[in-house]
Amino acid sequence: MWCDALGVRILTCESMDYPQKLLRIPDLPLVLYCTGDTGWLNAPATVGIVGTRKPTEYGLRAAEDIGRGLAKAGAVIVSGLAEGLDSAGHRAALCERSPTIGILGIPIDRTYPTINRPMRKEIESNGCIISEYPPKSEPLGKYGFLQRNRLIAALSAAVVVVEAKEKSGTMYTVDYAKQYRRPVFAVPGSIYSVNSVGTNGLLRTGCAKAVTKAEDLFDLLHLKNTKQIPQAVRPTPAPMSETEKKVLACVSSESKGVEELIAESGLSASILSVTLMKLDGHRMLKSKFFNGAADVAVYAKFFKCLQLLYYVYLFTISSTSSIVRSNGPVCSSFSVHMAAANRPDSSYPLPCERHQR
Repeated sequence: MWCDALGVRILTCESMDYPQKLLRIPDLPLVLYCTGDTGWLNAPATVGIVGTRKPTEYGLRAAEDIGRGLAKAGAVIVSGLAEGLDSAGHRAALCERSPTIGILGIPIDRTYPTINRPMRKEIESNGCIISEYPPKSEPLGKYGFLQRNRLIAALSAAVVVVEAKEKSGTMYTVDYAKQYRRPVFAVPGSIYSVNSVGTNGLLRTGCAKAVTKAEDLFDLLHLKNTKQIPQAVRPTPAPMSETEKKVLACVSSESKGVEELIAESGLSASILSVTLMKLDGHRMLKSKFFNGAADVAVYAKFFKCLQLLYYVYLFTISSTSSIVRSNGPVCSSFSVHMAAANRPDSSYPLPCERHQR
């Protein structure tokens, strides 16, 4: 209900616009809350620009020059909407009138720092803001921002570190990038600057490649040194299955309980839960039955039913020891997503640990 009132779109793993890059990480978020145009979440040439919140003039200029060069060539800049170099990365894209993606470590209806509210409005008009945390929920403090850093790394085809201290939140982003096998680039800095100790260390140990201009990433991202206008990616929806058609036929504008839906569809609670999430993710349910403000209460009751079924499904998954664990390509099966989510992190090396977890 809050999401409808605030214009927040909910994406599940089965939603058409759910980022495909996130489906390939072991700790994928099951739900994303989004404002703006979610079509940008599947842009191929996404670049994370990250760094300290208290940059030097050198760092700000490097972020602007590299960010604008990438945006001009068609890349989509990804960052955390924080002060400092995150904001510089977003601003570089906006200056080129190119889309950019902001990832929050707080509930989707909040902006931190508050001074970035005007920038957020600009991003939402030609880009996207995402969060793992629903509106009206309580922030998780430092933990939320660290989890935000993993999504920046996962959503990026490459990560650029502009300036960073040896021990900082930026280094968590680097660790996640290495864990997810994303290439890392670092801007060389002064040996006398504390803000360059982290970046110079990444270069010295071979954890990152040096970047001094946007063109250094063009080959990796298949970009050209010409003005390119990126296009939002709209995945083509797959044809509805017989199960989805059956469930859609059982749903009406009248509020129904879990038992009634199970009885009418003849499906188990787990299968019904996954099917409802697919349909809701594709916006079929709401667009067909909930068209106006008068139907918000009905939709809210229905979504509570969906959530209950979803919790039943999660309980079933957690209670079953026979989940197939696969390192192969990720398919659209929700069970495979859950298997990936339960895969041990130890299967992903972390060669760039520069701080104590």
